Amino acid sequence: MLPMIKKQNRGFFYLKDITILKLLVFVVMLSLFSSSCSTSKCTLCDIDNRTVYHVELKKDNNNEKKENIVSFFPPIPIQVTGKKVQVHLVDCEGKEPYRLPKGKELQQFVKDHLLVVDSLDIKRITCSSDADIYPEVSTVNKLIDDNKLKLCRRFRSSLKTEIRFMTGFRSFKPSTYEPIPGDLPLEKKVLGFGQEGTKITIGPEVAFLPSLITYKNKNRLSLGIMSGYWPVDGGNYIPLAIHPRFTFNDITSPLTGNCNAWYLFGDLGTAYDITGKFDKFWSNKLNAWFFDLGAGVDLWVSRKMDVSFDAGYRLTTLALPSLAENSDWLDCIQNHHVAWSNYPRRRAGECFIRIGVTF
Repeated sequence: MLPMIKKQNRGFFYLKDITILKLLVFVVMLSLFSSSCSTSKCTLCDIDNRTVYHVELKKDNNNEKKENIVSFFPPIPIQVTGKKVQVHLVDCEGKEPYRLPKGKELQQFVKDHLLVVDSLDIKRITCSSDADIYPEVSTVNKLIDDNKLKLCRRFRSSLKTEIRFMTGFRSFKPSTYEPIPGDLPLEKKVLGFGQEGTKITIGPEVAFLPSLITYKNKNRLSLGIMSGYWPVDGGNYIPLAIHPRFTFNDITSPLTGNCNAWYLFGDLGTAYDITGKFDKFWSNKLNAWFFDLGAGVDLWVSRKMDVSFDAGYRLTTLALPSLAENSDWLDCIQNHHVAWSNYPRRRAGECFIRIGVTF
């Protein structure tokens, strides 16, 4: 007579209160850190705006056939890629922005009148703060050397590459798993890689994301693929999923706004065990699948790279090792009319955090 069989838990796993509390603390600290790293909403609004700058452009420039720009703000040269330099100017012709109080009205003026000119289109730059003093001639190189403003120098590509290390938290409640019905139950580990299950999961992940839609010339919707490596539940899984991501403030301006970027993301896909412990990847239905939703922040560290933090919830259904090789035991089970599955699966929900970089 076979001993009493414990039914395998196929339901959702739920986190204890302490795990949720840790994740909330993580999100709050992330928000504070992101705010402390942000640039000013209007870099030019806090500097003297009574010096007159005349920027003469070449006749064949690409700036709407305009050949002279008058500004009360210093031209700001920004090196974009290689030796290419873009000069950011506030067109003040016919306007008196120095009469505006510092605040939203001045910020809006700078935003509405900001021009970006290629440095190769500039013929000459002169400036004067006194009508009795002969104007001083300046150059783009001199402006670069004299610039002391704290600028956002992150230029995000329309093709993103994400590299992450993931840590997931499943239910912390004790549980056991029977590899074969009636066999000795195995207790779930805190950090384990066997078929008995685990409370904590780990693994690297990578995603490639071309841009799909740009919204308000600032935010981007990207859609690509995500993959990685998950050593969990007795297998070595390679996930493969479609990976949408919506990034706020993805297209940055050096002079206005925050250089960091918040984003929302998701995944929907499958996972395959490369060790070959599962006889079937498909048995009338997909034997392994997962989806997740999350949010994160990109903190800029250089022109081409962000340090990224995110968190979310993921539901996985992963195939466990097949029982087909245990033919003698299975014959005994069948003779005693014990229900079993040749392709058992484990469904588990987890909250996860990820740390990595975005290019």
